Amino acid sequence: GAGIPGGPRVLSVAGPRVVASVATEPLDPQPLDAQSDVWEQLALLKRVTARGGLRGVTSKDALQVIEAAEVVKAWAESSAVAAAACLTRELESDRSLDNAHDLTRMGRQRFVRECRSVAAREIQVATGRPITQCQSLIWLAACEDERTATVRSLMAQGRLSYHRALCLVERTQCLDAVAADRIAARVLAPLRSPSGEVLPEQAPLSQATFNRRLHRQLVLHHGLIGEAERTHAEAVRRRDCRSESHAIGTGQLLVLGDGPRIAAAGERVDRLARRLRKDGDARTISQLRSDVALDLLMRGWIPDDPMFQS
Repeated sequence: GAGIPGGPRVLSVAGPRVVASVATEPLDPQPLDAQSDVWEQLALLKRVTARGGLRGVTSKDALQVIEAAEVVKAWAESSAVAAAACLTRELESDRSLDNAHDLTRMGRQRFVRECRSVAAREIQVATGRPITQCQSLIWLAACEDERTATVRSLMAQGRLSYHRALCLVERTQCLDAVAADRIAARVLAPLRSPSGEVLPEQAPLSQATFNRRLHRQLVLHHGLIGEAERTHAEAVRRRDCRSESHAIGTGQLLVLGDGPRIAAAGERVDRLARRLRKDGDARTISQLRSDVALDLLMRGWIPDDPMFQS
């Protein structure tokens, strides 16, 4: 999954680390020609803000500003991924945090998980992002270079957003690193003419085209049935139950699980709610479904219902 599992114990780390002070190598710099468009778009944004904003600009100019912002944002996010990798490497190399008496493979894996958990929490404190987003950032930063070579390069050029990069790496995490990078390159390949030349002035891939290309590459790799089975198994593996409180005093409970089981549970709740309604209960069907589901989860039975059968 996107999240990095972390143990309940928090390593004793004295405050957020300054990544720039610990980096022992450049943060994966790109050639100047590869980043030339980024600098041009950044210069455009600086010119716009320097003259007092967007008052009086045409709709075409405004659209160019939005496009420039997307390019610069992708480039900035690539820097955040590289910085997260530095932060994680520093924590994992700090032997004072390691348990010198636990040199087993499981002990090392536990130590790495805890380091990444600490890194995610430090980023959360520094940025205010939700912890799940910080965990996803650390997970992507910790992936092998061979797996993320294409997505990191395109992000640094301002041509690929962080969210699409994360989606690509997550969807191909079951593959070996080289195969995953090749699929990313095919999905993100620019449109070409019949003679093989890159078509100029092409708009970025739409989300529909991106999804279609990714699905096609996964089907070609796994086979149609194999990809369907793999996708289902991966979705079931991520099953969860989450509750969310609302400011007005209500809340909602979301249960993710195997489709047939979810359908059967929903049908049972609906059947019990309709039986209670038929027996004269004054609550609406919607209210009954909510109350029946919560009663079953909290008590295992429905109060004041002598006909209830578990």
